[in-house]
Amino acid sequence: MGRAVKLPESDVTEYVPAKRTNRVALDVTEDAPAKRSKRVDPPAELEEEDPAAAAFLLANEITFHDADSPLPCMSFETAPFPKKLIKLLIAQPGFKAPSAVQAASWPLAVAGRDVLAIAKTGSGKTLGYLLPALTRCRLEKADANGSPICLIMAPTRELAIQICSEAVKFGEPLGCRAVAVYGGASKKTQSNNLQRGCEVIAATPGRMKDMLDIRGNGYNAVTSLTKCSILVLDEADRMLDMGFETEIRSIVWEIPTPHQTLFYSATWPAEVECIAQDLLTNPAKVSVGSGGEKLTANKSVTQRVHVVNLGFALFVCCFFVCSNLGSNLVVCLFVRILLCFIVFRFVLRFVLGHRR
Repeated sequence: MGRAVKLPESDVTEYVPAKRTNRVALDVTEDAPAKRSKRVDPPAELEEEDPAAAAFLLANEITFHDADSPLPCMSFETAPFPKKLIKLLIAQPGFKAPSAVQAASWPLAVAGRDVLAIAKTGSGKTLGYLLPALTRCRLEKADANGSPICLIMAPTRELAIQICSEAVKFGEPLGCRAVAVYGGASKKTQSNNLQRGCEVIAATPGRMKDMLDIRGNGYNAVTSLTKCSILVLDEADRMLDMGFETEIRSIVWEIPTPHQTLFYSATWPAEVECIAQDLLTNPAKVSVGSGGEKLTANKSVTQRVHVVNLGFALFVCCFFVCSNLGSNLVVCLFVRILLCFIVFRFVLRFVLGHRR
């Protein structure tokens, strides 16, 4: 982002990029002492200095693109968060250790760095940015006086609701409130929630732009981002695919500088790289997975492709869906909307017994 300035010798307006100074590292010594970050050396040197960390990076396919990145957080007990947050984290069912993206990004985010993380969907990115954000909110909420400190933008309302739910659960021990802002729901209800005050907003770009009344120069804004110090872009590649780039840039313009930006994406195409360069300042880049910056298939998802003649398409689709109804999750991709509708009605009526 930037600002427009008038040159004294002419009427020409020049675009001057706005400078951002990264925030200082979070102080969590009140509740849980944070260990000093160590430098991540090349693999050969790291194996000699910390064999456990080197093995962890290799096993989880974590790549640090910055030599000054701290070592990963390999256990919840050593996480750089307040004790109340760590206790709640450990109490979660099925949570045994940080995921790869969490282990890599937590020390960076708490250190005040802008973070650029590339990891597949379903890899634990939500807690990767949410816990450092809540830790900052705890420290700054007294000065904010009810104004949002953290803005999280997501591509869909389902994801915004999910993020808000996690923010409410993990924010409660710290006294931090969260509000979901998304389209397709009552704007009045969401406005009332914002006006009651919150520390975290999980929003879709379109509805957030409406709440800030950017089109009307903010005269009818429901909330303000003047106290916002941390911005999160989750699934940035999907937001750009859905055409939200203009909304994202206009909202970021409302956030004062300096502020910290946490940028998470599953892929790294040229358009994502372009907006990341504009919104982040000297970011610490982390990649999780063997695909690097290329679009690769998720190894945790079994993918089957059936190529059939058009005359047998309906039969094959119905057979495949019905034979996998007992699975936890089945996703079918249809090239034709009509075929999708026919299969859906067939399963409802003849398999599940719904007559309507």
